[in-house]
Amino acid sequence: MSSLKQQIAADEPRITTARKPIPGRRFEDVSRRRRPEGFTATAVAVGELFTLWVEDAESDMLPADLVQRLAGKIDPVLRKVTDAFGSTVRVDLDGDGKTAFVFHRFPPETEVLDGYFTSIDLYTPEQLTAADLIEEASYTNAMDVLHLNVLNRKSLEGVGEFDESLVPPMIAHEFQHLVNFAQTDGSSEAWLNEAFSQAAVAIAGYGSTQKTRAQNLAVMVNLSGRIPPFVYEGSFVPDASLGAGGTAVYAHGYLFSRYLANQTRGLPGGGDSVYRSVFDAMRDERGWVSARRRA
Repeated sequence: MSSLKQQIAADEPRITTARKPIPGRRFEDVSRRRRPEGFTATAVAVGELFTLWVEDAESDMLPADLVQRLAGKIDPVLRKVTDAFGSTVRVDLDGDGKTAFVFHRFPPETEVLDGYFTSIDLYTPEQLTAADLIEEASYTNAMDVLHLNVLNRKSLEGVGEFDESLVPPMIAHEFQHLVNFAQTDGSSEAWLNEAFSQAAVAIAGYGSTQKTRAQNLAVMVNLSGRIPPFVYEGSFVPDASLGAGGTAVYAHGYLFSRYLANQTRGLPGGGDSVYRSVFDAMRDERGWVSARRRA
């Protein structure tokens, strides 16, 4: 746990019901100052590799038929991302063999996000307290959970709304962040992590969607006559609040990650296996057992 503070700073076709009903529970989000009480959510679907939760106060946003459609797309996405990048077994903190996806309303300071992953959720309050992360200990969910914004799109008038089509690519993107942490113990640089998450969108079958934001890269080139940088030191990644300039970085990362796969196709460890190869190299560089031998 000695490096925990540094890590965090850098930071199914057929859906069945659970054998036993999953009780509703309280969740936290990273905007604890705005929502100190957290929120309660209920599990609305269970798949082979996931549980899907909806904030109780927002249940009207996701009626049963919509939940069923979304749930039917999640396991295929998770399988494809897992095949390409690796498993999340090392960070299955609650031991249920499933990743939790929780829809809730993001507060104003994070409402621009479609979703997010935070490694804080992968530690218990006791572990965080021992690492002198007292505030973080107050809002960890102590489970492998990914947060999804129930208002994932802004209308032309700037009003938040829900777009069903954005959910599968968003799940692919955020799930890769969880896999990435499991495979590298949080040592991946942020720009490469984001590029890999954009690759995950393509691998999951949604490369032509707006989640790749390729059109924003074209906008930036047309406006400025140059391609914006996408490699940054530390944990900095421009976010969507910067408009085309922020989202173009994700498009650039997407193009780089797919170029990497295409240029290594046919080589050992290349093609869509290149992402695991990068994880292998990172592990070996840190003296860890090769990812292929562990997951």
